[in-house]
Amino acid sequence: QPRLDDDRLPVVLIILDGLGDRPIPELAGATPAEAARTPVLDAIVASGASGWHLPFGWGRAASSERANWALFGYADTPFPGRAVLE
Repeated sequence: QPRLDDDRLPVVLIILDGLGDRPIPELAGATPAEAARTPVLDAIVASGASGWHLPFGWGRAASSERANWALFGYADTPFPGRAVLE
């Protein structure tokens, strides 16, 4: 058991960066994510919490690096480039 000095719970954040894709005719019109068997990911989702992250509001798609930058709490800080995330 983790020893906590407060009432916060440990968190595992899984970022499925790049998961979005287009339907593929060879997959009966499904996207790769829809066609994939994902029992481990399904179990994690069923036992945890999931949600949307919209750092720039509805309808404003950001690049993956800018979205990750915002996810880490730096949405209002100028983005220094992807290398800082890798």
